[in-house]
Amino acid sequence: WSSDVCSSDLRSEVTKRGILDIARQHFSSVGFEGTSTRSIATEAGINHSLIVYHFKNKLGLWKAVMNDLFAAFTNHSARHAATSDDQIELLRANLHAFVSFCAETPELHRIMTIEGRMKSDRLTWLLDTYLKDIFETVSTRIRTGQAEGRVRQGNPAQLYYGAIGIAGTLATLAQEYEALSGESASSEASIASAIDLIDALLFVD
Repeated sequence: WSSDVCSSDLRSEVTKRGILDIARQHFSSVGFEGTSTRSIATEAGINHSLIVYHFKNKLGLWKAVMNDLFAAFTNHSARHAATSDDQIELLRANLHAFVSFCAETPELHRIMTIEGRMKSDRLTWLLDTYLKDIFETVSTRIRTGQAEGRVRQGNPAQLYYGAIGIAGTLATLAQEYEALSGESASSEASIASAIDLIDALLFVD
């Protein structure tokens, strides 16, 4: 009996994971409004009722996708964290991790680009759940670095978004970038180049 329960739980988690992966692609391509949970169910080869069972509705699914993406970024950042408690080195390591994460998982920045264009309950949820804390942490470290002469002077918010722009644009406009430059947006060389640009934008070495 316990083996059957474990097998059922595993199937449920595999199904849930499959729904999340497909939904992530839809939300990052056509946004929340353009996404259909029935289309996701069809692509996943499941009954639509399973999406309702796991996530209740489209908004619940969207929030689950965002929680999953931010958890993945947190884990990625932890694997690439600075080995010291120095606030500027922590800032540098986190920005570098964001570059490589965007290259590997471009859907996060693509969804944020869509959601950040207009006021909505979803944007408010993102701000309250994730973005305000991240922004405050990064901005504080930028101001600390500026006071120490280790980060370039300038509006901390604009420096923050400048770094995000360098890292995220390659992911958001990967096909355009590759067509015009002839370079892969996710190659090691492109990642290294983006990191160098962020370092030049922010840090005084």
